Amino acid sequence: PWPETPVLLPEDERKIARMYGVGSIEDAAYVSGKSVPAFRRLSSSSSVLDQRALLDAAFTGGAAERVMEVARRRSSIKSTRSSELSTSEISSALRRRSSMVADDECY
Repeated sequence: PWPETPVLLPEDERKIARMYGVGSIEDAAYVSGKSVPAFRRLSSSSSVLDQRALLDAAFTGGAAERVMEVARRRSSIKSTRSSELSTSEISSALRRRSSMVADDECY
């Protein structure tokens, strides 16, 4: 039996997602207002009508707001990760600095 949804290669998924201004096929499906299986089926179809349905969904019906929502969600995830990283880097730098100051006071 055929799979319910087509299997796409990771590079094909990234290429399709980039056309919607996002980084994953799941986000592209969200932007287009489709379920992930429906989005996969439509994006792998050779039917002009299916391709037209995707284009229409991408440029109408609140798609721009959904792209912004995805961007905000992704930036908050990155921001959280980078702030955790910068906090550890800052505390490490402070420890090094305080040990250098302590060493200078000994001389």
